[in-house]
Amino acid sequence: MVVGDVVGAFSSALNTILVFQPALGVSVLVTSTYDHNNGAKVSIRNSTTVATDESLSVSPAAGSSNTGNLKIMIDNTVYLNIGAFTPGGNGAFSGIQIA
Repeated sequence: MVVGDVVGAFSSALNTILVFQPALGVSVLVTSTYDHNNGAKVSIRNSTTVATDESLSVSPAAGSSNTGNLKIMIDNTVYLNIGAFTPGGNGAFSGIQIA
């Protein structure tokens, strides 16, 4: 992938945490997230083993997305985490590679 490419993903199974960690040296500007059910927590993480996270108020209602004001910069050391959904659903995001 190169700078300017659109980046996106969705969780591949119900009730699955979606974690997006770009390759080393790659930065992505996340512009939209989607939470299918119960307003699952969207956060940035510095490691999949760290329990604490920063809750981002980007998807306040179940089944919502934020396409206007969301700007999250992520890279290989600070990356995106969309929590698991109960009783079932998928999370998703989209953005653009900036480095």
